[in-house]
Amino acid sequence: MREKVYDIISKKLEMDINDINDELRIADVEAWDSLTYLLILEEIEMATGKTIPIEKAAEAESVGQLVEWLEEE
Repeated sequence: MREKVYDIISKKLEMDINDINDELRIADVEAWDSLTYLLILEEIEMATGKTIPIEKAAEAESVGQLVEWLEEE
């Protein structure tokens, strides 16, 4: 799951996958705007069949939190 999420984020943000980890803070990535975030969430849902409720997604501060919530589903 974690690797799949990292891969999606890497592609959507055009970042090196080696720069993506659980500690990566969403606010620290300039390209991670609200539209891109929605596209990331949509891609994650399509790839995993799991959904992060928008209310929860709005609270996320890091990639690790997203992965954690997906693993709880």
